[in-house]
Amino acid sequence: MSADSILIISILLILVYYLLSYAFITQHQKGKAFRRNGSLDKGSSIFWIVASIILIITFFTFASSNKLTIFQLGCFYLLFIFMFAMIYGIAEWHKEGVLENVDSSQKVSELKYLIMSIQTQTSLGYTTIRPKNVYVELLCCIQVLLGFIFYVFFISKALSKP
Repeated sequence: MSADSILIISILLILVYYLLSYAFITQHQKGKAFRRNGSLDKGSSIFWIVASIILIITFFTFASSNKLTIFQLGCFYLLFIFMFAMIYGIAEWHKEGVLENVDSSQKVSELKYLIMSIQTQTSLGYTTIRPKNVYVELLCCIQVLLGFIFYVFFISKALSKP
């Protein structure tokens, strides 16, 4: 599997997730969605989280043994932000209140998860939305650590030319 195929799979995963989220949020607001926290809802959430984890592990495994271009590294960095935003959205959807200042019934909430992910990964600091649950705080710490590993190890590796 090449870095480009991992990128394409990641982009498709994120696009499908956000398109489905938009549709489900719209249907949920109309009262027509499937049961929240039902078996289909939990199963699909487990799929999205496991797929994200597999792609992140695949990237780190691939990147540690091969040289990536700066463009590929930049794409992966942005994809990490979207994948973690997706996981924050899933956490808030299943257990409302794990994040401060988020109304999970609004379509704008997906944008708020993305903003939180950017603030976490860049170590900018939280503005209005922040973790309120110890498990989400731990997830944020994992995202920050992966971001630092990304900065230090992979970018320095990509910039060092033999």
